[in-house]
Amino acid sequence: MKKDEFYIGYRKSNSKSINQFIKRVTLLLGVIVIFIAFLWAFSQPKAPESKFELGSVIELQGTLMMAPYPMLRINHNEQVGKDILLLGFGKFGANKPLGQLSEQSLDGKQLKIKGTLIYYDGKTLFQIDPDIANSIKVLQHKGYKRISEDMGSITLEGEIIDPKCYFGVMKPGHGKIHRSCGVRCIAGGIPPVLLVSNSDGTQDYMLIVDENNEPVNQQVLEFVGKPVQIKGSLAQLGDWLILKTTPEKNIETLNKKSKVY
Repeated sequence: MKKDEFYIGYRKSNSKSINQFIKRVTLLLGVIVIFIAFLWAFSQPKAPESKFELGSVIELQGTLMMAPYPMLRINHNEQVGKDILLLGFGKFGANKPLGQLSEQSLDGKQLKIKGTLIYYDGKTLFQIDPDIANSIKVLQHKGYKRISEDMGSITLEGEIIDPKCYFGVMKPGHGKIHRSCGVRCIAGGIPPVLLVSNSDGTQDYMLIVDENNEPVNQQVLEFVGKPVQIKGSLAQLGDWLILKTTPEKNIETLNKKSKVY
């Protein structure tokens, strides 16, 4: 484009040199936009290999264990089994739907349950189908009991998460926008889990209970999604680590940036 030429917007046509200049600038801007888009896309953190089998309702059979949080124990044989954490539909725990089924305790009973699998990093969860009357069938008393193995006192740093969203229902199940979601889920009865990030890149997950092995959903709400230090005692119960603590005394918020939320 010549120095004495300039663009006039209301003219139907401009000189050949102006048109060529506009084409070059437009092409350059297009390349820059595409480059920035690719750069932004590839700079995003990779979504975890979690799985929520939405739309795929299956039936599991096992022994119901109510404490400290409802789980279904599926035995492959007498020595090998799997403890699957049960969840209600939506932002609710499994206690309510299981309580609607029978006035008597179902603890230790063998059940058939329909629902949807959620799994990630070696942990399996199961969302009970909302059609409770047709989703759960009580079979018989199984008589299976898990043995809790005490591992002693411990002090841990981590973050209290909602396992349902984090393990696969939401992708991603992290970021600031998901903290309020996690608070609502735990308030609704979904078991609170302490996520501990190890130096080797692995993670440990611990169900949090009080000193009497009772749920602590309401007591930990103010700590959800914040880096915390928890003092308590650790136990192994089937596939899950259980962290016993007194939230009012032994959970302290840390002045650190959240790795999850």
